[in-house]
Order: sequence, then C-alpha cells, then structure tokens
Amino acid sequence: MDDQKRTKLLAAGLGAVVAVYFGRSIVTNWVMGPIRDLERKVTTAESQAEKLADQEIQLNVAQRNLKDWKAISLPGDLDSAQRLYREWVFDLARQCGFSGSGFEVIPGARSAQKEYSTVAVEIKKAEVDLQGLARFLYLFDQSALLHRISGMKVDSPGAQGNPRLAVTLTVEGMSVTGTENRAELLPRTRLVGGIDEKAQVLKALPNELFPVQPDGFEPFLVRLDRELLQVVEVSDTGWKVVRG
Repeated sequence: MDDQKRTKLLAAGLGAVVAVYFGRSIVTNWVMGPIRDLERKVTTAESQAEKLADQEIQLNVAQRNLKDWKAISLPGDLDSAQRLYREWVFDLARQCGFSGSGFEVIPGARSAQKEYSTVAVEIKKAEVDLQGLARFLYLFDQSALLHRISGMKVDSPGAQGNPRLAVTLTVEGMSVTGTENRAELLPRTRLVGGIDEKAQVLKALPNELFPVQPDGFEPFLVRLDRELLQVVEVSDTGWKVVRG
C-alpha cells in the first residue's frame, strides 16, 4: 500500500472517530439533557421545600409564642389594662407590707405601638423592710403577667438592724394587640368548704383559666387571703399544695 492510500485510510479513520465522538456527544445531550434538567428541577424543588418547611416551623413557633404572650398579656383595652394593673400592684404592695404617710400607687405613662402597648404604674414614697421588698420582687417575678420593673430606687436610713426602706418603683405591663378584654387581671376561684392551717389539699370550684394536668402542667402560685401557696398537683380530688 502506497503512502497516498495509507494517508487516505488514516484520514478516513480519524474522520470516523471524530464523527462518532461528536455524534455520541449529540446523542448524549439529546438523551441526557432532559434528564439533567429534571434532576436540577428536583434539586431546586427539594431546596425550596426545605425552606418552606423551615418557614412553617418558624411560623408555628411564632404563633405559639403569640398565643402564650396573649395568655399573660394585660387586657386589650388600655384604660382597663392600666386600672386593673394598678389595682393588682397596689394589692401586692400592701400584702408585702408597703406603707407610709405618703405611700401611693398611681398610673404612669402609656405607649401604644402596632403590635403591643404598655402601661406604667408608679409606687411612690413607700416604706417597707427588706423582707417585704424581697417578697414583693419574688411575687412580682412569679406572677403570670407580661410585665417588668423598669425603674427602682431604694434608700436606707441606716445599716444596722432591719430598718424601714424608702422605696420608689416603676413597673410596666404589656398588652399584646388582639388580646381580649377581661374583668379580672388574674383568674380567681372559690374554695369548696373550709380548710385549716395544716390542710394539704384544697377543693376549688372549676375555672378553665387555671392550669390542669397532665398537658403541660407546671406548679403555680395562688394566694389564699394573705398566705402564699404553691399548687404542685391538680386532680379530681382537688389541688395538692405546699404551704408557707
């Protein structure tokens, strides 16, 4: 075979290889292209589904938080909210021994926002010992209300013994937009029958606003006259309490 024929054969073979290569690429793109497009769409859809799932979780958490906040919010009407809150603060302060010739609990500033509003109550010229102040702060913190202490000033006339402290307080309660109005700031009920100083189980009239077992039950505080009790169990027989 001469060189010319050999060259022609090599050229033909090379052309066939090139044709097969490009033909294969065309076939591959023609067959695999739609499959790859579908795979990309599936990947994109899965990513979007994950984002939607995350958004749904965040929405559920936000809705649950909003429901919880409304449960401990002041009433929606600001006039009622401030009046009831002032009465509650005054009652708590007197229960803890706040007194004095100039002692008063008065309405403070208000602030209305789109999502919530706040009402302030001021305790002026109060006198109380350290134990009474500590009790007030503890009960204030433990109460099922959406509120805070925004300002406090305490002056002591001396460092010996248990002097009466001069206390000025500003507390602030929050009303979440959309919260229903109510006549009581905190739920109340009545006891069925009398109790003695050692009773460990109280029988109370039903009130749906009080926690029940077993769903999400947590011990809660109740006040019976001037005594503070912790309810540790709720059953058909009554409230099991820890006294003192």
